[in-house]
Amino acid sequence: MVSEPSGFVFRRGSIGESGTAVVTRRWRSASSEAMLGWFLSAAAIVSLVAVGVAALAVPRRSAAVYGIVLDDQRALAFVRAMGARDLVIGGLLAVVAFQRRVGPLGWGLCLTAVVALVDYVVVTADRRAAPSGARARARDTRVLHAMGAVGLVLAGGLLLAGY
Repeated sequence: MVSEPSGFVFRRGSIGESGTAVVTRRWRSASSEAMLGWFLSAAAIVSLVAVGVAALAVPRRSAAVYGIVLDDQRALAFVRAMGARDLVIGGLLAVVAFQRRVGPLGWGLCLTAVVALVDYVVVTADRRAAPSGARARARDTRVLHAMGAVGLVLAGGLLLAGY
């Protein structure tokens, strides 16, 4: 089954009596079910861009939200680099979304979840080195990274499944 942005769904599979393939069309409504993957994709893209812009604009605050304890001013450069990474990933996903390319967008979202999982590992490793008062805050931010990964896979999976 192949879906078009226009809402038509093409079914392939039967061979007519003359030996040629028969393609049938049916209309799939633009219900909330059909739009769920696109809505979650838009939310993920906006979130990535917002996190990236925030990390570039206010890196110290972003580091605290991110879950990393900074003792050195020079470490803010790494927070800005992570912000630029998120901004670029969000921008690339937005370009694919504007082209209405379901497959590449779905797989792109799923692969972006790997970034969120690596962030989770980085924050977890930093949490072990952080003072005990900062550990409670780091534990809370790990949930953000884990839920981000789940949300990205969910959005990508729904798109790839045709929702």
